[in-house]
Amino acid sequence: MGKKKGVITYISFITPHPGSSFAKKFGNELEILSTDYSRYTHKQPVAVPKSLGKLGVRTMVDHYHRIGEVCDMQDVNPRIDDAYLNQIAPVHINTRRMHDDKANVVEVMSLQQ
Repeated sequence: MGKKKGVITYISFITPHPGSSFAKKFGNELEILSTDYSRYTHKQPVAVPKSLGKLGVRTMVDHYHRIGEVCDMQDVNPRIDDAYLNQIAPVHINTRRMHDDKANVVEVMSLQQ
Protein backbone atom coordinates (compact mmCIF):
# COMPACT_ATOMS: atom_id res chain seq x y z
CA MET A 1 0.00 0.00 0.00
CA GLY A 2 1.28 3.44 -0.68
CA LYS A 3 0.92 6.73 -2.44
CA LYS A 4 0.42 7.10 -6.16
CA LYS A 5 0.43 10.53 -7.76
CA GLY A 6 -3.06 11.68 -8.69
CA VAL A 7 -4.82 8.91 -6.73
CA ILE A 8 -6.98 9.81 -3.75
CA THR A 9 -7.68 7.04 -1.27
CA TYR A 10 -11.14 7.80 0.12
CA ILE A 11 -12.55 5.38 2.68
CA SER A 12 -16.17 5.50 3.74
CA PHE A 13 -18.23 3.67 6.32
CA ILE A 14 -21.63 2.15 5.62
CA THR A 15 -24.26 4.65 6.67
CA PRO A 16 -27.87 3.45 6.74
CA HIS A 17 -29.69 6.76 6.41
CA PRO A 18 -33.16 6.41 7.98
CA GLY A 19 -35.78 5.58 5.37
CA SER A 20 -33.23 4.68 2.68
CA SER A 21 -33.56 1.46 0.70
CA PHE A 22 -30.24 0.32 2.21
CA ALA A 23 -31.56 0.82 5.75
CA LYS A 24 -34.76 -1.03 4.92
CA LYS A 25 -32.93 -3.93 3.28
CA PHE A 26 -30.11 -4.41 5.80
CA GLY A 27 -31.37 -2.72 8.98
CA ASN A 28 -32.01 -6.00 10.81
CA GLU A 29 -28.43 -7.14 10.18
CA LEU A 30 -26.80 -3.96 11.48
CA GLU A 31 -26.05 -2.69 14.93
CA ILE A 32 -26.72 1.05 15.00
CA LEU A 33 -23.90 2.69 16.95
CA SER A 34 -25.21 6.25 16.85
CA THR A 35 -28.43 8.05 16.06
CA ASP A 36 -26.68 11.42 16.05
CA TYR A 37 -27.39 12.32 12.43
CA SER A 38 -24.58 14.87 12.37
CA ARG A 39 -22.30 11.81 12.31
CA TYR A 40 -24.02 10.31 9.23
CA THR A 41 -21.29 11.63 6.91
CA HIS A 42 -19.87 8.27 5.73
CA LYS A 43 -16.64 9.29 7.51
CA GLN A 44 -17.55 7.87 10.94
CA PRO A 45 -18.85 4.42 11.83
CA VAL A 46 -22.52 4.74 12.75
CA ALA A 47 -23.58 1.15 12.00
CA VAL A 48 -21.76 -2.17 11.66
CA PRO A 49 -22.74 -5.77 10.99
CA LYS A 50 -23.98 -7.29 14.26
CA SER A 51 -21.41 -10.08 13.89
CA LEU A 52 -18.51 -7.59 14.11
CA GLY A 53 -18.69 -6.94 17.87
CA LYS A 54 -17.04 -4.11 19.83
CA LEU A 55 -13.49 -5.39 19.33
CA GLY A 56 -14.23 -5.69 15.61
CA VAL A 57 -15.29 -2.03 15.56
CA ARG A 58 -11.99 -1.11 17.19
CA THR A 59 -10.03 -3.21 14.68
CA MET A 60 -11.93 -1.66 11.78
CA VAL A 61 -11.20 1.87 13.02
CA ASP A 62 -7.52 0.98 13.63
CA HIS A 63 -7.23 -0.21 10.00
CA TYR A 64 -9.04 2.90 8.76
CA HIS A 65 -6.55 5.11 10.63
CA ARG A 66 -3.57 3.09 9.39
CA ILE A 67 -4.66 3.24 5.73
CA GLY A 68 -5.16 7.01 6.01
CA GLU A 69 -1.66 7.39 7.44
CA VAL A 70 0.10 5.07 4.99
CA CYS A 71 -1.57 6.73 2.01
CA ASP A 72 -1.08 10.19 3.53
CA MET A 73 -4.79 10.82 3.07
CA GLN A 74 -5.84 11.96 6.56
CA ASP A 75 -7.31 15.11 5.03
CA VAL A 76 -10.06 13.05 3.33
CA ASN A 77 -10.01 10.25 5.94
CA PRO A 78 -10.02 12.12 9.28
CA ARG A 79 -9.26 10.28 12.51
CA ILE A 80 -12.20 9.02 14.50
CA ASP A 81 -12.46 10.96 17.74
CA ASP A 82 -11.35 8.85 20.75
CA ALA A 83 -14.29 10.00 22.87
CA TYR A 84 -16.73 8.86 20.17
CA LEU A 85 -14.88 5.56 19.72
CA ASN A 86 -15.04 4.90 23.47
CA GLN A 87 -18.76 5.65 23.36
CA ILE A 88 -19.57 3.27 20.48
CA ALA A 89 -17.07 0.51 21.28
CA PRO A 90 -16.17 0.53 24.95
CA VAL A 91 -13.54 -1.99 25.95
CA HIS A 92 -11.78 -2.70 29.19
CA ILE A 93 -8.05 -3.28 29.36
CA ASN A 94 -7.05 -6.01 31.77
CA THR A 95 -3.46 -5.93 32.99
CA ARG A 96 -1.80 -8.70 34.92
CA ARG A 97 1.75 -9.53 35.89
CA MET A 98 3.29 -12.84 34.90
CA HIS A 99 6.71 -14.46 34.90
CA ASP A 100 8.24 -15.31 31.55
CA ASP A 101 10.41 -18.40 30.98
CA LYS A 102 13.44 -16.56 32.41
CA ALA A 103 11.64 -15.56 35.64
CA ASN A 104 11.30 -11.93 34.53
CA VAL A 105 8.11 -10.14 35.48
CA VAL A 106 6.15 -9.00 32.45
CA GLU A 107 2.83 -7.20 32.13
CA VAL A 108 0.22 -8.81 29.91
CA MET A 109 -2.56 -6.63 28.57
CA SER A 110 -5.76 -7.92 27.02
CA LEU A 111 -8.89 -6.24 25.74
CA GLN A 112 -12.28 -7.31 26.96
CA GLN A 113 -15.63 -6.31 25.53
